[in-house]
Amino acid sequence: TGAFQGNAHFITNSGISKTLTSLGQEDIFVLKIGTDGQLIWVISAGETSDDIGYDIAVNSNGDIFVTGTFQLGVNFNGPTLNSTNYKNDAFIWAIAPDGSTNSVTNYPSFFDSEGYDITVDRNDQVICTGSYFDQVIEATSFFVWKIDSNGVERFKKLFFGADRALGYGVTTDSENNIIVA
Repeated sequence: TGAFQGNAHFITNSGISKTLTSLGQEDIFVLKIGTDGQLIWVISAGETSDDIGYDIAVNSNGDIFVTGTFQLGVNFNGPTLNSTNYKNDAFIWAIAPDGSTNSVTNYPSFFDSEGYDITVDRNDQVICTGSYFDQVIEATSFFVWKIDSNGVERFKKLFFGADRALGYGVTTDSENNIIVA
């Protein structure tokens, strides 16, 4: 996953190609390539503002989970989400192995939130971490957000720092305890 602006041409060695055109500034892309290096599919999500995919994970069924940030409203290859208060919202986008959208949900905030890292535990639960600006303490903090493989939220937890605390990486151990760095 990542972001692109303007026209992006995705071409494999055999000449199979797909061109995506951003709908505004930066748009999100997700690309699936086979073990032989051939393009299987590429999809995008975006609208008029900057929309960026930062990380990607896959569960045991081959479902794909993307996190990042978007602003205003974004079409996620079907469903559309609107951000809170016209600010950046973190998201988790669930994509089926064939590239169709299973679900998408956002982490609403009164100011900015961004999803930086995502992982899947041994039970196919999806965990995301990222940043969140807290207006009350006027500081950037981090969150841990867990959903199941169907997109149902299990919990959201906020963690606060004195001035700034960011969660850039997340993983789980053999007992599914969550580890954030």
